[in-house]
Amino acid sequence: MRGDPSAAPVKERFWAWFADACRRCGAQPTVLERDFNYPPLAELLAETARIRDVQRAHGA
Repeated sequence: MRGDPSAAPVKERFWAWFADACRRCGAQPTVLERDFNYPPLAELLAETARIRDVQRAHGA
């Protein structure tokens, strides 16, 4: 599906929003959703590592 955000890499503007949400609310359980168009495993692992890094920076 063209333009589906859950089929594309996480955009930089989301990372800023996510970090702000973690600052305001603390780290919360987070799901990295990819409905289809899966990238190489290394890319998925990098995105999940970035989630973990943001959460750790804000008290997880």
